Amino acid sequence: MTAATRAIKASLRRSMLQEREALPRADVVKLSQEIRLLVEASDLFRQAQSIGCYSSFRNEVETSPILESALNSGKIVSVPRTFGNRLMIHGEVTDIRSMLPNEMGILQPRESAPPVLSAELDLIIMPGIAFTRQGDRLGFGGGFYDTYLQDRSLPVMGLAYDFQMIPEIPREPHDCRVDCIVTKSGIIMSSGGCAKTEGG
Repeated sequence: MTAATRAIKASLRRSMLQEREALPRADVVKLSQEIRLLVEASDLFRQAQSIGCYSSFRNEVETSPILESALNSGKIVSVPRTFGNRLMIHGEVTDIRSMLPNEMGILQPRESAPPVLSAELDLIIMPGIAFTRQGDRLGFGGGFYDTYLQDRSLPVMGLAYDFQMIPEIPREPHDCRVDCIVTKSGIIMSSGGCAKTEGG
């Protein structure tokens, strides 16, 4: 990563996180509910038998209701645990109340949770600080998802508030793109720079 790219990404992170963390709690709940309904209505979610989904944190689009819905519909549900060296492992969750906070306060599966390999997943739902309609994603810079999804063959869905959709994010060869982004305005299907919006 060049110094210029690093600086642009850092500036974007600061401004987008500031706007996200300024959201009133009532807005987070309302927008997350609207996004959840679109996720649950999507073919990707309905047809998936096994999903990996992030545990929401710091005003991210809330995922506890999505996890509950997936469990109630009989899906295999897993949530990531992160380790050093960009290592991320999904652990199966059968009751979201069984998860424990890590050192950052993010709920994650217990160490005893059975691991779920990426090859066993039908869908990954991932967070992001910002997205583009081409599927580019800005994360926290840890590289966990980029490493985990290097050789992926499964669809990846990002969840975002409308303001998190921006025109451009500097992209590097190792950066993971998402196949769709769900906002309250609809489902944006990305495909190498060609995108359409469904549901709004």
